[in-house]
Amino acid sequence: MPSSKAKYSYSIKRGANPGGGSGSSGMNMTTNRDYSVNLSVQQVLSLWVQGTTLQHFTEMWYWVFLWCLFSSLFVHGAVGLLMLVMLQRHKRGRLITLVLVSVGFLASLSGSVITSKSIPLHHPLFFIFFGLRLTSIELSIQRVPIPLLDKVKEELKKSGQLDELVRNCKTCIKERGNPVEPLMSSELPERPWQKEGSDLFTLNHDNYLLVVDYYSRYVEIAKLTPTRSQDVIVHLKSIFSRHGVPENFFSDNGPQYSSQQFKDFAVAYGFKHVTSSPRFAQSNGEAERHVQTAKQLLKKAKDPYLALLAYRATPLANGYSPAQLLMGRRLRTPVPQHPSLLTPELPDSTVVAAKERERRAKDTANYNKRHRVRDLSQLTPGQPVWITDTKSQGTVVSSHSAPRSYIVDGPSGTIRRNRHHLVPFPETVPHTPHTPTPSTPPQPVGAAALREDSEQPSIPLCHR
Repeated sequence: MPSSKAKYSYSIKRGANPGGGSGSSGMNMTTNRDYSVNLSVQQVLSLWVQGTTLQHFTEMWYWVFLWCLFSSLFVHGAVGLLMLVMLQRHKRGRLITLVLVSVGFLASLSGSVITSKSIPLHHPLFFIFFGLRLTSIELSIQRVPIPLLDKVKEELKKSGQLDELVRNCKTCIKERGNPVEPLMSSELPERPWQKEGSDLFTLNHDNYLLVVDYYSRYVEIAKLTPTRSQDVIVHLKSIFSRHGVPENFFSDNGPQYSSQQFKDFAVAYGFKHVTSSPRFAQSNGEAERHVQTAKQLLKKAKDPYLALLAYRATPLANGYSPAQLLMGRRLRTPVPQHPSLLTPELPDSTVVAAKERERRAKDTANYNKRHRVRDLSQLTPGQPVWITDTKSQGTVVSSHSAPRSYIVDGPSGTIRRNRHHLVPFPETVPHTPHTPTPSTPPQPVGAAALREDSEQPSIPLCHR
């Protein structure tokens, strides 16, 4: 380490006075000044030497160098202590810390010797080397592995116990959501008004009833003052009197459709009422999609009846309008059109069916690709499941007549849910056998596991 005392000398030579004069004529005057700057550790750290003036570039660099040297030694000491704490679990942690810190101190001391000989030339390199050294130390701290943890992970992966542990973890199962299943597009009916879908919606504090034909996508909308089941039935009777009674009628499980009065209405009019899975609007997708269309029409148009007329008269992707597909004729609108276009003409059902199949196959492929769908396993009666929407545990009773729908026995009774809302528990939960106490008779593993499962409280979780 360089001495804290720096001694420099320089000479100033002044030429003779051309005019001559006593004491200075024809005389060269050489002045040698010798001064010392005593820099102790305390003075360097205080950044000021009282009574000393730095007059030259060399003095300034020397002072800056001493400050950087002391700070470098301090930083290496702090980093060494941090490394010792972080690497204490490593089998060679102390050796790594000792080597790196020793290299840091030796580099600082060697740099001080070089810099004391030629400060202006080598001092910037010292800064660069100091920065690179600290960066290497930080990277070494972050990248030093812990062999014990790595060895445990490798052993678990090789034996398959890690995957099995995750699959059988109840907390993980409750937090795990089901992937999206492949889209099941509805089949095109053979004729118009054979299969109908219905739903209720609210817009601007008003309630509406919507009925859509699966073949022609012809929409009927009725405003509901009260939303009782009796009022829905009255409007449906009015719609059926104009277009006829459908064979199949699809709706959700709202109280207006699940009441005993609506069941009697279905029996009296002779149509089959099919409900979708509760809390799974996608199973009644045709009606749900046309609800969005109806809302857009009613929001944008000043006259909702003209907007509804325009929708019924607009051709679909298959080339025919909903009115043509349902009634075999075009509707006259305020838009001028030739009278010959209003002549009734039945659409070609073969062309319509081919175009509809092509469109629905394309939509299904796009949906499956966008959502990265995956088939879910079938559930068996008696299998324990986690019901995501009610956040409770249940048991599968049987499968429902509707696809991907099951009857489940839950805490609140027997309910119906779609496969999307049911996450199956493993049939065999790993159980660690224990030695029974004298007061407790030995029990089979299955019975003990069943007793433990029944005693565990349900943990509510948030799922869609």
